[in-house]
Amino acid sequence: MTSERGYTLQRKTADLNFDDTEWVGAKVEVQLDVSNALYLDLIGLGQAAEGGEQSQIAVLLATFAEHVLIGWNLLDDDGEPIPATVEGFRTGSILRFSLFLIKAWMGMVAEVSVPLEVDSPNGSTSDPVPLTPTGASSLNPGS
Repeated sequence: MTSERGYTLQRKTADLNFDDTEWVGAKVEVQLDVSNALYLDLIGLGQAAEGGEQSQIAVLLATFAEHVLIGWNLLDDDGEPIPATVEGFRTGSILRFSLFLIKAWMGMVAEVSVPLEVDSPNGSTSDPVPLTPTGASSLNPGS
């Protein structure tokens, strides 16, 4: 009997830039690997907010800030840094940007980048499965 240790998944982050959007120059670092439960909670909160349950926007922003957001380079109208925290989401005049960011992140996380090329039994190679992040095409993720 072989005694092998299990595989530990490496948590990934992404550095997002918004150069193809109205927020040219904004940069955000986010956690890509979150629990299934957290992802489903964020999806549910986002759908509730879009469905008119405006009270869920505060919960959505707080949950995203606490568990996904790592940092950003956003400044307020006076040129002071907006903290990448729940308080930053609450006090900064960044609602549209925040909702765009969360929606783009959700699309990015839902897509998986797996370069699959499998040799078939007949000797030919199958086509790669295109699973690159398409839900956030205006963002440029890094890892």
